[in-house]
Amino acid sequence: MRVHELLRQYFDIHERTFKFSFRKVLPIPGLFEALDYRAYQDSLRSIHGDLILAADALAKHRQSGAPLSDHPFVPDLEAYAREVADAARRLGEICLTLHYKSEARRGYNAATYKSEVTAYKAVVATYHEMGGRLNVSFAAYRGVRTPS
Repeated sequence: MRVHELLRQYFDIHERTFKFSFRKVLPIPGLFEALDYRAYQDSLRSIHGDLILAADALAKHRQSGAPLSDHPFVPDLEAYAREVADAARRLGEICLTLHYKSEARRGYNAATYKSEVTAYKAVVATYHEMGGRLNVSFAAYRGVRTPS
């Protein structure tokens, strides 16, 4: 499923951006390769667009009357894809700003970074919550019982 692959790509960039790394603490050329925030931002922009297209396709499917188009899984996946797309957009903006900071451009201070990360984490918390509901509706879609 295309959405699954896009999620994997997004989660990979999220992990590389936020996990602890000595390369962030000790940016020693030749020993630790710098993170390419610009490439992350480019990838996230593409992921965002592709997730929006996938969500739009799910919306069309839901409205088509095709078999199973009225199952709760379809709108749940559509909403989840849109929320992760928003998270990808926000993370892309953070990565672009980190790229500018790595080039010693001025204008990005700790307070701004903290504010952007806080807003991003709120979106992440929302899609985590939605993911739980999505798992339940997907199990129902597949006809699998879930523990209560």
